[in-house]
Amino acid sequence: MTNIFKPIFFQLSKESDSTQLKKLRKEGRVFQEFDTIDSQIQELIKCKNPQRLISPKESYLLKQELLSGIPESDYGNWVYYPWNGNLIHILPEEEFIVVRTNRNQYKITPEERDELATKKVGVIGLSVGQSVALTIAMERACGEIRLADFDKIDLSNLNRLRSGIHQIGVNKAILCAREIAEIDPYIKVVVFDDGLTEDNIQSFFNKGGKLDLLVEECDGLDIKILARHVARSLKIPVIMETSDRGMLDIERFDLEPERALLHGLVGDLDAEKLKGLSQEDKIQYLLPMVGIETISSRMKASLIEVQKSISSWPQLASDVVKGGGIAAEASRKILLNHTNVSGRFYVDLDEILGSVHVAPDASSKIEIPQEIDKDWIFKAGELIIGEKKASYIPLESERAIIMQSVQYAPSGGNTQPWKFLHKNGFILVFHDAPASFSYLDFHDLGAKMSIGAAMKNMQIAASNLRLETKFEFLQEDAFPFLIALASFSPMNTITNLPYSLTDILGRYTNRGVSKSNIVPPEILASLNQCLSEFSGISFHYYSNPKILHEIGPILAEAEMMVITNERGHEDVLQKEIRWTAEEAEQTGTGIDLRLLNLTTAQRTGLKVAKDFRVMKMIKAIGGGSAIKSLTIEQVKHSAGIGVLCLDKYDETLYIKAGMAMEQFWIEANKLGFGLHPIVQMLFLLLKYNAAEGLDESDFSHMSKMKKQFFSVLPELENKQAFFLFRFTDADRPTINSYRKKIEDIYFEAQ
Repeated sequence: MTNIFKPIFFQLSKESDSTQLKKLRKEGRVFQEFDTIDSQIQELIKCKNPQRLISPKESYLLKQELLSGIPESDYGNWVYYPWNGNLIHILPEEEFIVVRTNRNQYKITPEERDELATKKVGVIGLSVGQSVALTIAMERACGEIRLADFDKIDLSNLNRLRSGIHQIGVNKAILCAREIAEIDPYIKVVVFDDGLTEDNIQSFFNKGGKLDLLVEECDGLDIKILARHVARSLKIPVIMETSDRGMLDIERFDLEPERALLHGLVGDLDAEKLKGLSQEDKIQYLLPMVGIETISSRMKASLIEVQKSISSWPQLASDVVKGGGIAAEASRKILLNHTNVSGRFYVDLDEILGSVHVAPDASSKIEIPQEIDKDWIFKAGELIIGEKKASYIPLESERAIIMQSVQYAPSGGNTQPWKFLHKNGFILVFHDAPASFSYLDFHDLGAKMSIGAAMKNMQIAASNLRLETKFEFLQEDAFPFLIALASFSPMNTITNLPYSLTDILGRYTNRGVSKSNIVPPEILASLNQCLSEFSGISFHYYSNPKILHEIGPILAEAEMMVITNERGHEDVLQKEIRWTAEEAEQTGTGIDLRLLNLTTAQRTGLKVAKDFRVMKMIKAIGGGSAIKSLTIEQVKHSAGIGVLCLDKYDETLYIKAGMAMEQFWIEANKLGFGLHPIVQMLFLLLKYNAAEGLDESDFSHMSKMKKQFFSVLPELENKQAFFLFRFTDADRPTINSYRKKIEDIYFEAQ
């Protein structure tokens, strides 16, 4: 009974039909009978005589004329529905159609109705497709409808499908076919309750006559592509409605048989490649199909949560019903040749009705530091150096080598927040504040670490030129972004140098999965030794799986806190990431997407996260596990994590900390281990401890995270951690981040 969808017709004027119906009644298989034939006949009479009021007497005479001596009980057809036991008396087919479509006129003319009755429509996927198919059937916009879906009704489907809880477990195509039969049993319905497959696809498109239109609403990406290949080969138009933003997709393969599938958004995609993918893996293909830039923010947020906090992508009844109407109307226009367009069209109520936006608080506006331009830098040089000359003036070639080494120092988000001026043998070091200005960089401490790293590179490069470097740290009220003054002198003694220019230029970040589980003791000893010249700085190493298991989620949560903050989101996803190789090369800054070691699905998810409205919603629902899982897995599959600490909190020591960080990093790379910084938690702790820059919600959350962090790493609680990273001996990246041009960061005073 669960796969029955065809009603049974009885004409009582036929003895065999009358006998069979009596048998059904006797066996108790008829549960309810509905004989409204008189009211249907009266309505038919009105439809045929719309221009005048008909008296009861005239109506009676017209009815007798229509019956032509046939008993009323024998007129028309009795229709039996096996799945519910209903027996219903209805008009003959022609008269039934006249009455049932009477209210269509003249939005659909009788001539158009008759033309539509010759058309065959196929519908694949009976979630959104159910609404489309039922609307087409109600309008009688086709004569035959073919339905394909292997799936059965679940309780969770009842948020959008017209069904009752008693129908859970019924095949969706069967259910839709029954509903059509209960509306109009004369419409021919063909059901493919195994869904559309490679084995039956030709029958679906061709058996009983070629389809005139395909409505594609299935979840199976391989079938989406395969069905379009077949439709294009047969010159059958295809429409799709996504139930998000009222998006309607039309592909007129009947008019454009060479048209690229899905408007070329997926390239020449092979259906075989799409088989057996998880919901998460499907997203990387699904989003280009539906348009990653055009789907609603709520849908984007939901897609990030697929198989995390939700089992599948969402659909609402209002969207599905609206989509059914849109797709059904488009189908009718195509079948009647009232339109010849291909493309994507939106009936977006959010856009039409508008959304309420709260104006930002003017008092919360952040003022970005003013850029330090070339003239400002030259004025600083005049004030600080004047006509004074250094005892040794590095040659132009030596200065070029020194500045090249500075270029390759690490910086948060690869912002390179520094500028330099050479005058009379001295090099002035400036903080390029606008470059490093960000939500996370508390009191410019991250920038100071980066500048410290650049100064360490300057020192190492000079030593390779047999020059000593002396730094004088400056505090000039007139030039608040002036950091230090460097001068040089020839070395008195020739010593073996621990690091070469190649070591500086070859320093790298590695986000890959480590081959080793730990860093060997002898390498840890070398790393500790390289810090011996930096008093008050310590190195802590953790490789215990339990610690890595516990610290990973905390670090991931800190990353989420940054990108769910509006400023933090802008810093990371708008300013920092370079989405194309061309953008990375052109800007010379930021993080090349290719360096993030992401799967295609993760890269697609990151693009979805570019929309802050998405991340705002993710934060509101407490989601984001798909995003956090990347960091959790990276920490878990590392050779341990390391933390560099100051013995105490002192903002004046962060340049020194940056110098130590750079030397440590170069040493680690030299010994065969890459570093991957994960510092968000450390800078959020700085903000929390100072009660600055966190809203009430984040401040409360950080209170819990701080306790968790120090419960895992208790020995750090009385120190000031400034650099946290994971170790990996994964294969070295084949590309490095680009750098600013020398002429953008270095100037020579005349």
